[in-house]
Amino acid sequence: MIFIDFNSGNCQNLVYMDIQLQFHAFFIGKNQIMNVGVLDWFNIDKGFGVLKIMNDAFLIDDENQKNGIIRTLTLTDVFFHISNWKDCQEFRSNEELLFFDIGMKQGKASALNCVYFNYDNQEHWKTIFSISSLPQKTFNSIVSVLNNLTNYSVIIPVFNEILNETKNKDFNQNYLIFKIYNEIQNEELKTIVQNLISKRINNLSNQEIIKFWKDEIIADFQPKQSALIEVIKNQSKEDLLCFFKF
Repeated sequence: MIFIDFNSGNCQNLVYMDIQLQFHAFFIGKNQIMNVGVLDWFNIDKGFGVLKIMNDAFLIDDENQKNGIIRTLTLTDVFFHISNWKDCQEFRSNEELLFFDIGMKQGKASALNCVYFNYDNQEHWKTIFSISSLPQKTFNSIVSVLNNLTNYSVIIPVFNEILNETKNKDFNQNYLIFKIYNEIQNEELKTIVQNLISKRINNLSNQEIIKFWKDEIIADFQPKQSALIEVIKNQSKEDLLCFFKF
């Protein structure tokens, strides 16, 4: 059992690690840990059901929550009772995205503080983009939302932050932002996101930039001039013809 005490900003962070129990607890100050999922099933008459969780679920330990201690456990679904519905909109038993905390109620992991996906909430968008693999139906609904957006003041900072925080090795065909970009029909938003992506990718090494371009990970990406010059200097005539087939 190990205790680590370190300072960050105005709050003190404590990390408790217990290898035998295999969980971690973090003091995160006022940060909100959210989970996202959809309704798996719901009994309207009894007012309860089960939510299918899409992200790596966080389980809040109610006994220690006042001390800022949060246990993280792996969960794929969680019990939901209508009394934990906190959105101003009436609850609808459909497949809309839901955001919620997870805590222990009567000995079982339960969804708490449940609300619908709020398109004006940056933390909701960040949670969506943190999911490694969205179900196709959910992916399509996110693209539909973006296609109908007219105010980008919330989503653009999120795209920018996620792109800047992503490790270089994760820029591939399966990267969610690239997959969404390739499906967006909203031309104004697509142009803005394209500029953000191009700026981030063109900050990679020339070799990484050219690989990204050759792999055609997103449409209409243009490598910076210095990357093109380097590849021209170092490639054979046959390779150059292959490059410029684009």
